[in-house]
Amino acid sequence: MRITTNTVFRKCKDVVVRNIGTETVLVPVKKTLSEKDFIYSLNKTGTIVWNSIDGKNSVKNIVSILSAKVQLLPTIIEKDVLELMKNLLREGLVSE
Repeated sequence: MRITTNTVFRKCKDVVVRNIGTETVLVPVKKTLSEKDFIYSLNKTGTIVWNSIDGKNSVKNIVSILSAKVQLLPTIIEKDVLELMKNLLREGLVSE
């Protein structure tokens, strides 16, 4: 699957989310023992991205939101946001 800046994601329902300071902890709720058993931690910028995932914002919109909050050009952060989205998708934390 190819993720582009036009791709729109939504958070998966089977994820428990806890905010701790400026970080976010993601705990997937698994149905079987054979599934992965991991906890994911997002830093401040990852938390901004996570909070922007709503099933409506495209990756491009999320890049714009993050760019405004961290005061960096979208071209500088786009690659990192695409990589994060790819990882969140691979780990089953978001879906298209």
